[in-house]
Amino acid sequence: AEYAALSAVRDAAELRALGDADAAHALLESAWESNPASAPLAAELIRSHAARGELGQAERVLERFAERAPAGARRTVAEALAGVRRGRTPPRA
Repeated sequence: AEYAALSAVRDAAELRALGDADAAHALLESAWESNPASAPLAAELIRSHAARGELGQAERVLERFAERAPAGARRTVAEALAGVRRGRTPPRA
């Protein structure tokens, strides 16, 4: 499952590089629905929501992720949201 998650993150980055941020966002959402306990997907989806001005959606991703993920993985995703709240985009995975 994590390989599929990392593949989706890579494919979304490719789509963004090609100028298709909407398709990248849709891909991340779809992949995350299938694997909501994936830290890389959750962090990327948070960043994607923030880039679209959807901070509330980004916060909901963290909340949903925290319900399913192991405690050790929560910090990485929480840091992505914290960076967004500070007005900067953390480095992408």
